[in-house]
Amino acid sequence: MGFDPEGLQQKLSRIRIRAGAGQQKMRNILMMKIIQLRKMVVRKRPEEENQLSLFQEPE
Repeated sequence: MGFDPEGLQQKLSRIRIRAGAGQQKMRNILMMKIIQLRKMVVRKRPEEENQLSLFQEPE
């Protein structure tokens, strides 16, 4: 097996492209999860505040 810098470059760039696409996909998935979590937090907040006010002692 001879040294083949051009073949190596092609393999590397192909791997790099695949890695880049994977990172982009991961980032998209993370963004979706963050958005879902934010929606859940926004939805939960009023109920939690009501519960907290029930437990707080009147001033």
